[in-house]
Amino acid sequence: MNQPEIQFLPLRGAIPLSETSELDLVVRIVPPAPDPDAQKDRPALNLALVLDRSGSMAGGSLELAREAACNLVARLQPQDHVSVVAFDNEVECLVPSARVDDIPAIQRALRSLEPRGSTALHAGWAEGALQVASHFDPQATNRVLLLTDGMANVGECHPAVLAEEAGKLAAKGISTSTMGVGGHYHEELLNAMSQRGDGNFFHIEGPAQFETFFELELEGLNLLEGRRVSLGIKPARGVKAWVCNRLERTSFGNFMLPNLLRGVPTELVIKARVLAPASEQETPILNIRLAWDTLEGERQVLRESLALPAVSRGRLNEFPTDPQVFQSATLMEIARLKRKAAENLRRGDGNRAQGYVQRARDLAGRMPDSPARDAELLDLEHIAFHFARGDRNSAQKAAYFQQDLRSRGRSDRFSGRESR
Repeated sequence: MNQPEIQFLPLRGAIPLSETSELDLVVRIVPPAPDPDAQKDRPALNLALVLDRSGSMAGGSLELAREAACNLVARLQPQDHVSVVAFDNEVECLVPSARVDDIPAIQRALRSLEPRGSTALHAGWAEGALQVASHFDPQATNRVLLLTDGMANVGECHPAVLAEEAGKLAAKGISTSTMGVGGHYHEELLNAMSQRGDGNFFHIEGPAQFETFFELELEGLNLLEGRRVSLGIKPARGVKAWVCNRLERTSFGNFMLPNLLRGVPTELVIKARVLAPASEQETPILNIRLAWDTLEGERQVLRESLALPAVSRGRLNEFPTDPQVFQSATLMEIARLKRKAAENLRRGDGNRAQGYVQRARDLAGRMPDSPARDAELLDLEHIAFHFARGDRNSAQKAAYFQQDLRSRGRSDRFSGRESR
């Protein structure tokens, strides 16, 4: 494969001489652009569709999920494997893992699902993993796609345990993506399972998002270029650095990043404190180590370093600030405020949560005009809309999902905004 590119984007291209300074910095991971033949030549897929059919999925959610899954199956190729697992308080494998050679039969099995029972989430997910494992192919993309609208309340329910199991499965080459429907699922559980499981997390609250997120999941699998991606950051001597994104850590303390997708960048915002350089010379700032598994299972490593010139205070104006970095840092601060809002909603403090959302709206309103600013204001308006109609559960889920997308560096790709 072509190597991804590591781009360093400092807010300003120099640091002040003889002064301790603060520096905003964006690290952007840019995989190579898609090959026009990527769809034709993509690796085989080995998927388990695990659908919650508990009673709470009644009222249209299950029907919409069924149809979105049917459309996904219709886009699979003959070399792919697929299985269908349904769960309530019991688990049923409707379609055992097999090659995609009878799409109508798979779709009939999906459309037979009716809501009933409780939510044995762990058992359903585990059965999906077993189905994937039964035709595991190290050259294929092996993934469990879990969709639920509720809390795990049958069998193993502890989020840390399920996330740990998803991480162990990912280490063996089987990843997990999760989709939460409505306002009552356990977002931290599904998010942890997807991060540790090397997959994606989606929040679904309206009809269009079922189709959108199923399409995005399949598109991401088609564009897959690298798995088990991690980023190590080592500040240079005299530099302290903080990553503003909230990301899971590997056992070595490195940051777990989303899969490398052709043409889809991942962005991290870093704040650094640089002790006063004593001379006008290139001052080392950061050392970066990016590691990933190729689709063939080979571990690859790429290292890059950033150094900036130290200049007198009078010369700093020769190095203008980068508006893209200012925008990224502002959007990450807005994500932090959304996270605070979601945390307060979870604790039942709606007034404080609304205060954080308002602060985020004020901050976004002060940003320069740009498509990113407009999109952020739309997202914040969506949270405020839920507040206005008294739906704090949906406000919490929306705020949590939006901040999670920003933290993972993929918000522009996966926003899936639902029109009202």
